[in-house]
Amino acid sequence: MSKKSPNNKSHAHNSSFDNPVINSQDIYEGGGFSQINTKDLLNNEVAIKQLINDHNSKAKELEKSKALVSKLQSDLEYQKTSPVFASFSAVFNVVGSILIAIGSSFLANASNNIPKWLIGLGGILVLFGNLMTIIHGRIHGWVNKS
Repeated sequence: MSKKSPNNKSHAHNSSFDNPVINSQDIYEGGGFSQINTKDLLNNEVAIKQLINDHNSKAKELEKSKALVSKLQSDLEYQKTSPVFASFSAVFNVVGSILIAIGSSFLANASNNIPKWLIGLGGILVLFGNLMTIIHGRIHGWVNKS
């Protein structure tokens, strides 16, 4: 493992690469990416164990990175949809409040149940408008359990 990479850093000490895209020709056809020789690994248990440990470590890092990317994409989607839910919630709250106000103003002089129905419908709209933002957060958390 004494050969140097094009960046004049040994492969064992270089934990990050300038180019994250790995071309298979660089690995298998004598390219500059892999400086490990099969002769270096023959009958060298320590080097083989180190190579396996490095591979396992990188595989775990990759899985953690994939999980983080997935979570961040989910959070971004939640952030994108939050204004829509908040807008609908505001509309339901305003319409519900107006219905409650109209029903309340007619309640004193009305002899029928229309004002009570307006107040009830307005209350349901206000309740639903307020629950929308709570439900949106709960649904996001439930769908994106990890």
